[in-house]
Amino acid sequence: MYPIAESMKKNKKIDSEIYLAKITREQFEKDFFRMFDYVRNVLETDIEEIDLESDLYWEG
Repeated sequence: MYPIAESMKKNKKIDSEIYLAKITREQFEKDFFRMFDYVRNVLETDIEEIDLESDLYWEG
């Protein structure tokens, strides 16, 4: 192969790897924050229930 063709082929491979890494990172961030929000909502709900239960316990 000609050096220019080899260089273009290498660059194309590198570009596709960079693109894949970028897409993978974006998907990871999206999934991470979606899971983080879910866990935060679950914990907030549980904390509200615990406060309610402790209030009822101390009143009785």
